[in-house]
Amino acid sequence: MKDLKEYLLKVGIILFPFSLSMPLPLKYSSIALIILLATLFFHMDYKKFSLKNYWIKISFLFFFIDAMCSILFFDFYNIILKDTKLSYLLIPLLFFNSKDVLKKHFRLFIHSFCYGVLFYVFYAWVYAIYFYNFLHPNWYDFSLTDGYLFYIFYNYLPGALHHTYIGLYIIIAINLLLIYPINFKIKYINLILIIILAFTTFYVGSKIIIVLLFLNFGIYFLYKKVFNAKLVLFISTILITGFFFVKDWAFYNLSHSIEGRLTYYKCSFTLIKAKIFRGYGFKKIKGLVEYCPDINGPYLIPHNSILYSLLANGIFGLMLLFVVYCFLINKALKNKNYIFIIIVLNILTVSLIEDIFYLQRGVFFISTFVSLFLYTKLEQTINK
Repeated sequence: MKDLKEYLLKVGIILFPFSLSMPLPLKYSSIALIILLATLFFHMDYKKFSLKNYWIKISFLFFFIDAMCSILFFDFYNIILKDTKLSYLLIPLLFFNSKDVLKKHFRLFIHSFCYGVLFYVFYAWVYAIYFYNFLHPNWYDFSLTDGYLFYIFYNYLPGALHHTYIGLYIIIAINLLLIYPINFKIKYINLILIIILAFTTFYVGSKIIIVLLFLNFGIYFLYKKVFNAKLVLFISTILITGFFFVKDWAFYNLSHSIEGRLTYYKCSFTLIKAKIFRGYGFKKIKGLVEYCPDINGPYLIPHNSILYSLLANGIFGLMLLFVVYCFLINKALKNKNYIFIIIVLNILTVSLIEDIFYLQRGVFFISTFVSLFLYTKLEQTINK
């Protein structure tokens, strides 16, 4: 019976982090999250249950801000709780009160996430082989430099994740493997996996993710006390080679990406000026595109967490988002934990070009990994 309980505990822990990168509808990650939270709930020490934690309180506010603003401005018709932000309410609470369980199975949790990312990466390359050799054998010749691989992974890959989010997951998986390597019998397997992940980032990640890839490795090498010239040279060669392969189409698409985002930003600023204090409510944001004649898409997507918070809840939403920013930066600088610093850096950077704090994949990632590394506080092995 004891072995069965331990087995069920481990299954409950690994499903959700593994599912985050799966090329499946988000409802399956939601189901896996419910299983994880139920597992932690039944293994919680109820005698030590507590709400006395700043991250729990901030996350509670972040979940209820939409309803609070509606009440504050007597907009009772729009008192709605956004279900995509439900993770902010539950994950910090249960992670904090189950931190002993998470500490014990910490490596199981993070390695499950890494395996999920690796599965997606290998799945993408296998599909590329299938696409070129069987699905469209007379299309374009296979090439690492013409940009069509990125196009295939983004538009044809069944279940493809948004390139910014899968790119973010890959970068975090690389850092986790650098600090908490999987115990393979063969010595260099972790390094090979890191190289595969890094190289794949150039073809499945967005342009900001490619920049972050270089930045993350730079911080890693600066953070290490022991300088390994061979490793630095080897990783640098891989990164430079990958960038050389994609630089032409990356720069070609850069101006289009900037122009598109500036159009969304311009429209968002115009709308924000009209309702700076109250905002429009999160349910109305997409429909505001009717006031944006320069946008060709069917919805208004701010592509910026700050603009999203202002559009949704006005100045109060912005103030709360800044509280979150300040809290994460303060904890990163205070704890001086390499992985936590990297997680915060990547989240805040991505938040400048995506609505990561409000979309489901971003909410899952932020609430899970911030809570995990805040509450486990395990010793890192970067300088061992």
